[in-house]
Amino acid sequence: MRTGIILLAALLAIETVQVALAEDIEALKAGVVKIRSQAEGNPRRTGTGFIVSITPDAVVILTASHVIEGDAAPEVEFFTNRGTRIEAEVSNSEPGDPRGLAILRIARKKLPEGIVVLPLAAARVADGTVLKVIGFPRGGADWSVVSATVSGRLGRDMTLDGTIKEGNSGGPVFKGNEVVAVVTEMTEFARATPAATVTELLANWGVVNKASPSGAGPSTSAPAGACVQGYVWRDAFAGDRVCVLPSVRAVAAYDNSQAEARKQPGGGPYGPDTCRQGYVWREASPSDLVCVKPETRDQTRKDNQLAPTRVAR
Repeated sequence: MRTGIILLAALLAIETVQVALAEDIEALKAGVVKIRSQAEGNPRRTGTGFIVSITPDAVVILTASHVIEGDAAPEVEFFTNRGTRIEAEVSNSEPGDPRGLAILRIARKKLPEGIVVLPLAAARVADGTVLKVIGFPRGGADWSVVSATVSGRLGRDMTLDGTIKEGNSGGPVFKGNEVVAVVTEMTEFARATPAATVTELLANWGVVNKASPSGAGPSTSAPAGACVQGYVWRDAFAGDRVCVLPSVRAVAAYDNSQAEARKQPGGGPYGPDTCRQGYVWREASPSDLVCVKPETRDQTRKDNQLAPTRVAR
């Protein structure tokens, strides 16, 4: 009997971890975009991009330069507003380079709700590390998630062994909830530019890998309530200035986008905001009734408790 209880507890723990991982992946998808472009005289192309910055005026998207080469106004589709294409402007590019990168900008007033900035990692990834890639491989589903292994290095780039195909170009390569590289070229092995190189290039183009929720953009002095390095405002609700890890902010944005779908149809014992089975109120503030997984509420409470220790002095 005791063995059976232990076994059941272990299975429930595994299921909880699997659900949490699935929700993390769904949150990451909110920062990945589908890009369609067409150069004059050529067929339409499909590639991948991801959000690297949100400024007071625009969202900034990184992709591979060959995905948009020859098209000054490619179309972008967001995970939180699937089926709607929004025209973007090519802001910077490395044309003619099969491993080059480019950034697109879209005016903030055109953006859907629930999008997130994906954080770029600083650390180098060791050979043999298993990573995940989100994108639009030819013949695959939209926002497909596939595994890839770091097989080696070619100059500045890492090579990836896995089911990465045409259409993944420009897409993010993840270790956990951070982007460690960008897929740039498809040969026998996929080639990807490490995040450290991407960060340096973005800096040269005047782009900072973060959201600017204050609306003031980058500043030489920290605004009131600014977070210590490595943390960002959670923005679970308007005015939420609790400092959290970027991955937690991404989960909060995704949970907000799923809020209505997680309510009990027709309401319940707690009124119209009653959650479906398996969900609880997040309670980032007393009036925050967004339905989330119990482990997310636990994380929210922990972040609220630690909030004073994460504010820049």
